[in-house]
Amino acid sequence: MTVTTEFVKITPKASQEVTKLVKAENNPEIGLRLAVKGGGCSGLSYDLSFTPKEDGDTIIQHDEFNVFMDAKSMIYLKGMQLDYQDLPCQFHNNRDI
Repeated sequence: MTVTTEFVKITPKASQEVTKLVKAENNPEIGLRLAVKGGGCSGLSYDLSFTPKEDGDTIIQHDEFNVFMDAKSMIYLKGMQLDYQDLPCQFHNNRDI
């Protein structure tokens, strides 16, 4: 399944940093994986990694890289914004997870 870039917004600065990190992997199969996993104070936490596509993933084609999400995480990631501010990436979500 492929969805539009409006599903998860990635700021220009975050996009630039992700592009740099994906290119450093030197593997055209690698993309940005966004997920929500069990753990953290609220019982759920965001997870960000660089991996190849897995079976069942939804793909967002974003500029020079792909974003991969599993079906379970999509419920929580819809409408989220990923930003980068010279520190680790920051997730912004107006919805409670």
